Amino acid sequence: MAFRDDFINGYLMTPSGPRQRTFAQWSLENTVDSGLRANQQQLRTLGEGIRSAFNAGIERLADSQAQSARLLQKELQYQADNIIDSIERGSADVVAAVQNACDYLGGQLCEVRWAIERQTQVAQQILQVLLTSLDVTSRQYYEQGVKCYETTENEFAKERFNRALDANRTNYFAYQYLGFIAVNADDSKEAIKNFDLARKFAENNYYRALAHSHLARSLGAIGEVPRASENATAAAQAAPDHARFWYESAVYYVRLSKADDAIASLRRAISTDWNYWSICITDSNLDPIRPKVNSLLDTMREEQRVIARNCLDRFRETLSQLRTIAITTEVSTFISKAEQCESQYREGTVFSYRNAVPVAEAAHKEALDQSLKTLDQRMASNRSAFTQFQTSQRNEISKARGEANTLEYQARSKADSYKGSFGCLQFIGIAVSGILGFVWLNQRDMQPLGVLSLIVAGFLVFMHPIRKLVTATMPASDLRSQAEEKKRQAESFATATELKISGETKRRDDELAQLKLQKENCQKRLGQMFPSNAAKAVR
Repeated sequence: MAFRDDFINGYLMTPSGPRQRTFAQWSLENTVDSGLRANQQQLRTLGEGIRSAFNAGIERLADSQAQSARLLQKELQYQADNIIDSIERGSADVVAAVQNACDYLGGQLCEVRWAIERQTQVAQQILQVLLTSLDVTSRQYYEQGVKCYETTENEFAKERFNRALDANRTNYFAYQYLGFIAVNADDSKEAIKNFDLARKFAENNYYRALAHSHLARSLGAIGEVPRASENATAAAQAAPDHARFWYESAVYYVRLSKADDAIASLRRAISTDWNYWSICITDSNLDPIRPKVNSLLDTMREEQRVIARNCLDRFRETLSQLRTIAITTEVSTFISKAEQCESQYREGTVFSYRNAVPVAEAAHKEALDQSLKTLDQRMASNRSAFTQFQTSQRNEISKARGEANTLEYQARSKADSYKGSFGCLQFIGIAVSGILGFVWLNQRDMQPLGVLSLIVAGFLVFMHPIRKLVTATMPASDLRSQAEEKKRQAESFATATELKISGETKRRDDELAQLKLQKENCQKRLGQMFPSNAAKAVR
């Protein structure tokens, strides 16, 4: 059983070397056996298994003299506290949650991981296409083989899978199953052959990577570590978005004493899935290069610190600029957010740096978005206020000119208001008074009466124009004078008002140009900080 044991223990995430399966690991197998009827309690149990390994690492670091041991302890504690929540959040996708737990607990669970692989959405789609191409009998052979495998009837399973392969020699799922059956039979040659065939026929990069991984484990179990390392590296390159392959590659590089290559693979693993940060700390497989691993962790922590510091500095710079343009009330909430991020940053762990960045970036973007809205409101208010000012001033000009026009109209009306004329009695009176006056003037004793009579006649003659002069002409003239004065005042007021409007126009244009410049600066900053959102900010 040496090959089977070496395959199972190909690498194991543990602070103290190989160990027996824990209750959490048995829970994984029971979850598979029960048809993936997992619940939150089962997932919590899986998380406890991972947390126990992390806690063991914390105890191990307590005796370490490494300068960064205290930070590593805090980082391990952080992930130990959060790993269960992380797995429980995956409970909506039980398969993914269990597979992640398998990856974190170590390679000894690779067979358990494969047993649930067909439950994944990608596998179901691929299998649907694959099985559709088979006739009914061949499809039944394959499905019977899977059922026999899951009930540990390996001999029956092997016979069924071989019959299915007679119908389709490229069924790489069947080769994977046959590979694990060979592992359980301690047949290294058969296992390597089947995993290699699964690698050759795999049509999907991820399944090609899985086959490479299993092939690497098989080769490593028989001592062919260089070939195992080549396949582990090929797995990582085939599926670079899966951290577990990079991590396995690193473990094989350690066995080959290729420390630099191992560190490069570890960096890729951690960058892809930061849970491997803690796994690196606790895994004894990395002890031969532990100083370099610690140096890598210190370097990556410093990189995250610089990223976080730059992010927070840009955020604070933006808030400072917003204050200079009098946007304070609108962004007061974001100032407190910046303080919260600074407090988190001061904790000094890689996870405090990483957690501060998305919070700061979200608040930064929101502050810029809010500022753009505020500037848009200010520009709209500027335009509205100027329009109201123009309207008000021009209304005043119209009012002044209207008053002058009103006086002119009143003058014309007054001039035309007198309708008097010579009446019949007035004409007779003039004639009688004139005749009597001339008659009486020729009589010495009647001369005074003649003079008076002529005066009366003259009065009657001039009474109409005098009356017109007094009641119409003179008042109309006075109104015209007032109208002319009002016109002069209105034009003077209009000239002054136009100058006032011109000055206000310049002031408002300058203010609007300043607001536009401020908005452009905000848009530019938004584009620099968040390129994908830059176009949305442009109005």
